[in-house]
Amino acid sequence: MKAKSLAVRETVRCASCSALMFKSEPGALSGVVEIKCRRCSALNVLRPSSPNPIANRAAEQRNEHGSRFPGSS
Repeated sequence: MKAKSLAVRETVRCASCSALMFKSEPGALSGVVEIKCRRCSALNVLRPSSPNPIANRAAEQRNEHGSRFPGSS
């Protein structure tokens, strides 16, 4: 007998045609995800609902140095 999962799952649907893309636990995304819809071929860009402190720190470093990569001119 299968045990039922009590975790609440969020459904993520295509923004263009509303096809089901996937189901996940709340907060499962930690970065930007791009998914191409299998039905309409639309590119869906998903971002986490809360800010990512690591990405924010990297953006601040780019702004300070004026370059994307530390140590490059």
